[in-house]
Formats: sequence, C-alpha cells, structure tokens
Amino acid sequence: MELCIQLAVIMVGQQAYNGIIEMLIPWFNTLRIRRWLGVGSKEREAAGGSAPLAPACRQWTEDYKLLDWGPRGLFYEYLEMVMQYGFVTLFVTAFPLAPVFALLNNVFEMRLDAKKFLKFYRRPVPRRAPDIGAFIIAFSSNFVPRLVYMVTVSGGDDSGYLEHSLSYFDTTDFAPGTAPRQPTVNATMCRLAFIVIFQNVVSVVMIGVQWCIPDVPSKLRDRIKREAYLTNELIIRHETEARSRHHPPPPLRSPSSTQSPDPSSSPPTGMY
Repeated sequence: MELCIQLAVIMVGQQAYNGIIEMLIPWFNTLRIRRWLGVGSKEREAAGGSAPLAPACRQWTEDYKLLDWGPRGLFYEYLEMVMQYGFVTLFVTAFPLAPVFALLNNVFEMRLDAKKFLKFYRRPVPRRAPDIGAFIIAFSSNFVPRLVYMVTVSGGDDSGYLEHSLSYFDTTDFAPGTAPRQPTVNATMCRLAFIVIFQNVVSVVMIGVQWCIPDVPSKLRDRIKREAYLTNELIIRHETEARSRHHPPPPLRSPSSTQSPDPSSSPPTGMY
C-alpha cells in the first residue's frame, strides 16, 4: 500500500509539478531578459538615438531575447521520459493506473514542450560532429549491407536484396519433436549476418589499435609507479618521525653504572 501511494504521488503530483515548473521557469527567465534588454535599449535611445533596424536584424534581436539551449540540450527531457518509462514498467503491478497517468502526462507534455521550445528558447545552432559511430551505422542502417550486396552479388543492382538479407537454417537441425508441423519455408542454407562479421572485425581492429597505441606509454607508466613508490616511502618516513617525536625511546643506562659493585655488599679489606 505504501508503494502504491508513493507511485500515485510520483505519477500524479510530481509530474504535474514538473510540468508547471518547466513552463514557469523559462517564461520568467525570458521575461527578465526582455525587461533587461528593453531598459538598455531605452537608455541608448535617450542618449543618442539609433537608426531603425532591418527586418532581419529585428528577427535576430528577438531571437537574442530568448533563452539559450545550454550544453546539454534535450538531455533532461529524455531523462524524464526514461524515468517515467522505468516507473511504469517496473511498478505497474503496485499501481495499475500508472500507464494511464503517464499517457495523460505525455499528451500535455508534448504540447507544452512544443510551446516552450518555440516561444522561450532560441533555435539551436548546428554543431559539427566527427562521426556517428560505426556500430550505429551497422545496427540502424542497411546502407553498408546493401552496398556489399550490389558490389559482390548483383553487380550494381539492389533488386533481390531483401530476399538475400534473410537468414535461413536447415530444418534437419531441429531436435526430434521440435520441428514445425506445417513449415512454410524450406531452408537448406545458413547465411552469416553482416552485423556479426562487422562486429568481430571492428572488435579485432579496436584491440589491435589499443595494443599498438596504448592510452599510457610505458615510460609514463614506469614514472607513475616510481612516483607512487617515492610517495609511499615519504609517507612511511613521515609517520616514523612523528611516532618517534610523540613516543621517545627510554634512556639507555651506561655500562659503568651497571657494572659498579655495591660497597655494602663487598667484603672488608683484609678479610678472607
């Protein structure tokens, strides 16, 4: 019951609160920037006046009054959706109405975010990226497999690529009693998927590059070990000196004092 109450608070109260805050904070910041820029423009006009701006310049000025995306962009928006998906999938048995409230929240969130991004934020500036990753291409695109098919199989034509990309297996490999009773495909060959080959080739290349070009050179690694050794030696020496200052050793007695005879116990002179 306690978990159900907590999920109800999260899926109803917290989502509504986050939606209101997401709209109020950009609106307040945009209003503050517009007010600050308006006061500055009035002071400049009162000082010496300014020529009217061209339409394009006016649009740039209006865009400048909006908020900047920042370095993380839509990270928090995606994070909110991921957390909502986690609550819905993991704890739906404790709070069965969680998908309904998530759907309602997403319907309103979609329109509120669209208004927020169009009215309160500047248009994001495109940024150049070196690549999107080889594995992303392999998993999400058929460009490379289609190109391989056109070069090695069809001789420049991609007709038949879909049939060629299907994987087949021999039905004789089924264990007794596990084969389909009414098979619709007679498979007699097995094709290795491109992604398996691609993944292994890239993994081998990455391992080779890491072995040839280590992150830490051997000389630097040896120097780091030497610095760590010297640091440990210095710490041990410092602790030894501190211990000797706080706990000095007992004074040693001289050998003469330990070997001098006791006058009272010595026999008198001349007596045997």
